[in-house]
Amino acid sequence: MNASLSIDFLRLDPDKNQDIPLPRYMTAQSSGMDICAALSDDLVLEPGRISLVPTGFAMALPVGFEAQIRPRSGLA
Repeated sequence: MNASLSIDFLRLDPDKNQDIPLPRYMTAQSSGMDICAALSDDLVLEPGRISLVPTGFAMALPVGFEAQIRPRSGLA
């Protein structure tokens, strides 16, 4: 694996979402990055329901890589 691999992130609305942190590893042993939702109001997601949740960013993945969004690790 290339140690200099990078992922570019772009804030979609920097004036509105500047306070939302970009994805990042929370510990040195993390296998994935944590992301935050870009919501202006609370979201209540009822059991069994599906909803699109904006992140406020776009990312450019290197060829041969993929991104997966998973439930919070403590709940998975």
